[in-house]
Amino acid sequence: MLRERAARYFGEDYNCAQCILKAAEEEYGVEVAGQFYPALAAVSGGLGIGAACCALVAGIMLFGLVADESAAKSMRIRLLAEFSDLYSDINCAALARGGDCGRIIGDIADIIDGIMAGRA
Repeated sequence: MLRERAARYFGEDYNCAQCILKAAEEEYGVEVAGQFYPALAAVSGGLGIGAACCALVAGIMLFGLVADESAAKSMRIRLLAEFSDLYSDINCAALARGGDCGRIIGDIADIIDGIMAGRA
């Protein structure tokens, strides 16, 4: 499951966005260019200012890698809606104050798994 893979990467000190995409590479066979991971270092911590949760951002990026634009947008809407059902905010700073980032990453991974299963 994506949750376990993402948790492993989180334990290896990858940031939240990197965890999601590294796990997706393994879980779904998605090819992410190696130079993309250093670029993701720049978006950690809610884009560096506690804004949007970057694990969500990485999930949305994943959808762009696996689907056409229309399908990716639908997948994005579902991810954000399901996440909003679990948490009242998508803001990194608010989420970090109220919860455990590892658990949040796992919840995002579970939602992504469900979305990806629906497209098979």
